[in-house]
This record gives sequence, structure tokens and C-alpha cells, in this order.
Amino acid sequence: MSLWIGIALSATLLLALALLIALIRLDRRMVILRGELEREPVAAVEEPSRARIAIEILNPFELAGREFPLAGAVARLAPKTIERIVYARTAQELARQLAEQGVQAQVTHYVD
Repeated sequence: MSLWIGIALSATLLLALALLIALIRLDRRMVILRGELEREPVAAVEEPSRARIAIEILNPFELAGREFPLAGAVARLAPKTIERIVYARTAQELARQLAEQGVQAQVTHYVD
């Protein structure tokens, strides 16, 4: 039994030593990278524009009713679902129309 305990202990110590060496190498690499970051000019990175256009659809149930006659009944049971569908379709249509006009835009919709 003591032979197996010695082998297990030796293997554990070797594994711990290997992990320690790997951590030391990683720490050295981190020090080098930090130094490189401090020396590199950051001014070359442009700030993205924060300009946005927000659209609020004031009549989502009316719009849904035009395409799906039962939308009024569904809206009473699941108004958020109808609202999500209307915003998703509006975003798709808006993206399509902007692309047709040569506008490169990311159209994203959010419904609370």
C-alpha cells in the first residue's frame, strides 16, 4: 500500500510542479503584454458613432389587423406577442428598403 501512496504523492507533486511552471510562464507573458499595451498608441482606434434613430410604432395592433384579421382577438390574449411580431416585421422591411437605397445599416428591434 505504501508504494501506491508514494506513487500517487509523486504524481500529484509532478502535476503541481507542472501547473506552477505553466502559471509562471503565463505571468511572464502577461507582464510582456502589459508592457506592449502601455507602449502602443491607442489614438489610432476611432470611437464609433453614437448616433441612433429610434422608432416607436404607435398603432401595432392596427397594423397587425391589416395583415391578420384575427390579430385583434389574439392581441387581447397576448398583446406582447403581437407587438413583437409587428416590430420584427417592421425591422425586416426597414432593413430591406434601406439596402435597396444603398444604405448600410444595422436594424435591430427591441420590445420591453
